[in-house]
Amino acid sequence: MPCSEQEVQIQRLLNRLESALKTAEQWSSTSPSSWAMESEAPFACDRMSFAQWLQFIFIPKM
Repeated sequence: MPCSEQEVQIQRLLNRLESALKTAEQWSSTSPSSWAMESEAPFACDRMSFAQWLQFIFIPKM
C-alpha cells in the first residue's frame, strides 16, 4: 500500500530532525535506562534530556 503525501512529508521531517540532532552531536548511541523510559512527566523531563526524548520516544512513535 503506497504512503500518502502527508506520510512521506512527515518521514522527511523526522529524517531532518534526526540529522539535526546528529549534527548538533545530540544523537546517542546508547538508549536511556528502563527507569528513564518509564517517566510519566511531560517529555520525560525528570529523567532524560529533551534530545533523548526526541530520539527515543518522539521519533519512534511518529
